[in-house]
Amino acid sequence: MTDLERLTLIVRTLLANKPSPPTAADIRAEIAEVRPLCLGVTDDQAEALALDFETRYVISIRPAAALHDQEPFTPWLDRERSVIDPYYWARYRDLLGDKGFPRQVLAELDNDTDRIVGFLENPKKSGVWDRRGMVIGHVQSGKTANYIGVANKAADAGYRVIIIIAGIQNKLRDQTQRRVDEGLVGFDTAAGIQSSGRTPLGVGRYNVRRQPISFTTAIRDFNKAFAESLSVRLQDLGEPVVLVIKKNPHTLRSLIDWLQTHNARIGTDTIAEPMLLLDDEADNASINIRQHIDEVSTINGLLRRLLSLFERSCYVGYTATPFANIFIDPDDEDKMVGDDLFPRDFIVCLNPPSNYFGPQQVFGDSGRRVLCDVEDHRDLLPMPHSKTHAVTALPSSLLEAVRMFLVVRAIRLARGQRHAHNSMLVNASPFVAVQRQVRNEIHEFVRQIASSCRVNASMPVETALRDPELEALHEVFRQHFRSTVDEEWGTVQGWLHESISPVRVMEINSRSAHVLSYDDYSDVGLNVIAVGGMSLSRVERPHPRRPDRELRPATFIDVRHPFPVGTLVWIS
Repeated sequence: MTDLERLTLIVRTLLANKPSPPTAADIRAEIAEVRPLCLGVTDDQAEALALDFETRYVISIRPAAALHDQEPFTPWLDRERSVIDPYYWARYRDLLGDKGFPRQVLAELDNDTDRIVGFLENPKKSGVWDRRGMVIGHVQSGKTANYIGVANKAADAGYRVIIIIAGIQNKLRDQTQRRVDEGLVGFDTAAGIQSSGRTPLGVGRYNVRRQPISFTTAIRDFNKAFAESLSVRLQDLGEPVVLVIKKNPHTLRSLIDWLQTHNARIGTDTIAEPMLLLDDEADNASINIRQHIDEVSTINGLLRRLLSLFERSCYVGYTATPFANIFIDPDDEDKMVGDDLFPRDFIVCLNPPSNYFGPQQVFGDSGRRVLCDVEDHRDLLPMPHSKTHAVTALPSSLLEAVRMFLVVRAIRLARGQRHAHNSMLVNASPFVAVQRQVRNEIHEFVRQIASSCRVNASMPVETALRDPELEALHEVFRQHFRSTVDEEWGTVQGWLHESISPVRVMEINSRSAHVLSYDDYSDVGLNVIAVGGMSLSRVERPHPRRPDRELRPATFIDVRHPFPVGTLVWIS
């Protein structure tokens, strides 16, 4: 263990044991007190460590704002709290705390999820009822963490069926299932849903006394034949049922058919168990886009049928772009599929944490500091292009962005951030065949740089810079980083070989076998240049200002309309 790693471990322990959230001054005081035991830590490393701890602890978040219809709804959560066992929520809260969620953020997540669950109906209330609401959050600011928290609290309160609609792509559904496995189910469903031989995962490591029943897995969406083979009915199960399904007509029809055929009350076509439907990306495919008043879009109609199948149900749509949702006709009703998805009962607006870095910082007034428009792609990657387009070379702006990414990782290594994730996303074409060519070109480019660094990066600076690849990396450092970082080029150059060696260039699309599984590299860090199209744009990607993740530099290339080409580079 290096002195920097030792200092990090000791200070992390001291800060975690403080009775109240530490301030920036507290962090620096602890570092100064422990540094005499770690003499190998430089002033620059100590300051970088202080800044890193600030991003973890000195974070605040404002309570969510809400609009809600007061009548005829009767608030119930506070009244029922004394008889609710917060078993599921306690596991999830402990998991987030151990993953590094600041206490201020955890407290507001607790408060916000209480507020949302309080707007749902009391699952113990008899009779027929339904509630419709919407939660608005910023892009990549923690919506998934919020709705998994809502699902946990809903399970504690007595909701028997929790259905999460997770986008329109298999990879996004599988990714969401993994998050739900970790945050609610408590075991890896990829190994199957049978109870024997399961390894606890996430919340399952804290308590396995009770676990929800999952009818979907991390590698398989809902399957009617498989559900029928289990020969179980919802009303016979002692724990809540959780399903993570793709927003797909076939899947939705299969689920509705199985629910109606095997779980409806005798003599009826409806199900008595209270159900919560969480619609992730509610603006995507859930809206009724048919222009004729007597027609309903397929997925919209199926979601409405699914809700009307339950005598007691709540629908909550999650989105960062709510414009289409709030313009749904609140009076739209169809005899076959029921009311539309207008959030008639409540709208909750989540606030991002104080260290959130989002579109406003990129495309707002300060965007010129991080956004670089370039024009050199038109001959090599014209917009638009056909799926048969041949990629013969890469634009110089993209090559420069790759060099920037490699230099960023070298700077992070110099700061002691050896196990942090580092990602670069390249979204240059909607076509798989073109993406594959771009991936191969980048792969060869990185290989050439790696070869030069292996031979020459350890040489004295003057000698090393005779190598054209090293000289190009130095020019990137001189133009973009010399005035903004404390590290000198000689230090950065010494880390280039280790920086570049583990970098993988991956193709991420509907036909590739690769997935961006950061959890698999939690001990060493995933270093990847990911090339893709729609799949890449929809998967969860590490954000440099996410409060629940380590800071990660990211370079984003986008040559699609309406932003011709953009290069974003963050460095912690």
